[in-house]
Amino acid sequence: MKRTWMNTVCCGVLLTCWAEVAIAGEALLSVSLAKDKWNPTAWVIARNPTVQHPGKWIQRDTCIENVTPADPAKRSSLEDTLTTMVYSKKFTGDY
Repeated sequence: MKRTWMNTVCCGVLLTCWAEVAIAGEALLSVSLAKDKWNPTAWVIARNPTVQHPGKWIQRDTCIENVTPADPAKRSSLEDTLTTMVYSKKFTGDY
């Protein structure tokens, strides 16, 4: 429960930051992660140095979701659930 709340807060902060960038000027990147709306090869899976599990995504109709273990006791484990990806194109300029 605590981790879910924390994830929700972190996502909210990220969305707020992206919204501020979009309001301030032209968006640097606009991506839909819906099925057939994005290019997975434009992204790199990044591994957290403290976690051995590189993670994986499941494509859903309107989004992507990180793979989690079937065992409910492990579903909130950072070791088995963390998936991070980074856009592979470097940005330049004043942002």
